[in-house]
Amino acid sequence: LAEMARLTDKAEKEGGKYEVLLPAIKAMEQDYKTWYKNEEYASMCGISKFHFIHLFTECKGCSPSKYKSGILMQKAAEMLFAVIKNKPNCVLGLATGSTPEGLYANLVDLYKKGELDFSKVSSVNLDEYYPISPDNDQSYRYFMNHHLFDHVNIDKKNTHVPNGLAKDAEAACKAHEDTIDRLGGMDIQVLGIGQNRSVLR
Repeated sequence: LAEMARLTDKAEKEGGKYEVLLPAIKAMEQDYKTWYKNEEYASMCGISKFHFIHLFTECKGCSPSKYKSGILMQKAAEMLFAVIKNKPNCVLGLATGSTPEGLYANLVDLYKKGELDFSKVSSVNLDEYYPISPDNDQSYRYFMNHHLFDHVNIDKKNTHVPNGLAKDAEAACKAHEDTIDRLGGMDIQVLGIGQNRSVLR
C-alpha cells in the first residue's frame, strides 16, 4: 500500500488523470465491504471499463482488484490486531491461500513495528493436505511458517495444523477437533469464500 500511495502522489503531480479515478477509489476505500465490478467502478468515473482498468493500473501500479484486495487485507489485519490487543492469549482460526497472504504480511509488519505480541497467541488452521510432510512447500504447515509463524514471536507449540503424516487420518482429525475444544474455540476465524475474498467471523 505504501508503494501504491507513492505512485498515487506521482500521478497527481503529473496531471489530472488521478482525479478521474477518485470516485472509484473512494468507493473502494470507504465501501470496502462491497465488491463492485470494474464496469461499475468505470461508470462511477464516467469512463469505459477498458479506460478505467488502463488508467487505474497506470496511476496505482496494480490492477483494481489487487488494490481492493490490499484494502480488504489491511482491514482484516486491523480486526485481528484488535482481537490480539484485547485478548493476548486469544485463539486465531487461520486459513491458507493467496488471499490471506496480504493479511499475514500486514500482521508481520505490525509485529516488526512493535505493535503486536504473539507470545501468548494460539492458532488453529482449518485443514491440511494428506498425506504430506510439513516440510513440503505445498503443505499448509509450510505455508503458515513461511508467511507468518517464522516472522513473529508465536510459540509454534501453540500453532495447530492437522497432521499430514498421521497413520490414522480419522484419528488425527478427531485429535484436531479435541484441540479446538481444549482451547475453548476460536476467538476469530479467517475463512476464504472465493476468488480475491476472505471473511472474518
